Amino acid sequence: SSFDESARTENRSVEKEAILVWGASSSVGTMGVQTGAQFAAVCATAGEDHSDYIRSPGADRVWDYKDANLLEQIGASAKEDRVVIRRIFLGKGDLRLCREVIGLFPPGTDAGDVSPPVPVPLWGKLASAPPIAVDGGLDLTSKRRQQVEAVFLMPSTDEEKRRRQFYFCMGPWLTQALANGAIRPSPEVNFRWRGLEAINDAMETMKSGVRCCKLVVKIGREDGASYYD
Repeated sequence: SSFDESARTENRSVEKEAILVWGASSSVGTMGVQTGAQFAAVCATAGEDHSDYIRSPGADRVWDYKDANLLEQIGASAKEDRVVIRRIFLGKGDLRLCREVIGLFPPGTDAGDVSPPVPVPLWGKLASAPPIAVDGGLDLTSKRRQQVEAVFLMPSTDEEKRRRQFYFCMGPWLTQALANGAIRPSPEVNFRWRGLEAINDAMETMKSGVRCCKLVVKIGREDGASYYD
C-alpha cells in the first residue's frame, strides 16, 4: 500500500515527509508506529510475517528488514509515493542502515526524488531506543554521516523536567490517546508461564526470538493465591 494521503501535518507545502520506524515489531517499535502516525505518514521495517500487524496501528508501508535490496526498495517506494524520509526512530536494528536511508534524501530533494548525497548542513535526525556510542558507532570521517544527528532517547537529567515529562506522557496524553483509540496496548501479552520456576523457560523463548508479543510470567499459584501469602 502507499502512504496515506490524509497528511497528518499541515506544514508540508514543499514536500511530504514520512517517519520511518526501524524494528517496528519490537515493543518500543509498535508504540513508535502508533505515536508517529498521529503526526505524519509512517513507514516501517519488520519481518515479513509481521507486516499486517505493523500496518494495523498506522504504518502506511512496511518493508522486510531481511530484504537484500532494502535500501533500493525504500528509495523506490518513496519516489512512487513522493515522500522524503529524514527522521527515523530505531526500535531495534542496524544504525548504519538507518543513516544510509536518510542519506537518500538530502535537503533540496523534492518529494519523490532520490538523489546521491551532497555536501550540505545537518539534515537528518535519528532517535535510538537502544544505547548508541558517542559517535553513533560510525566512521565520522564520512561527510555524509556527519550530516545525520543520532541520539539515544532518554528522559531529562533535570529531575523537575523529568517529572513533568513523565506526568504528561503517562497522564493526560496517554489517557486521551487510549480513550480515543489513537493508542492501543501493544504488543499483545502472552501469558504462557506461571511461577518463579518458569522464568528460565521464558528466557529461553526470548533468546530464540520474540516479535509482536510481550512474554509475561505470572507470579502466583494456579489457585490465584500469592506465593508470598
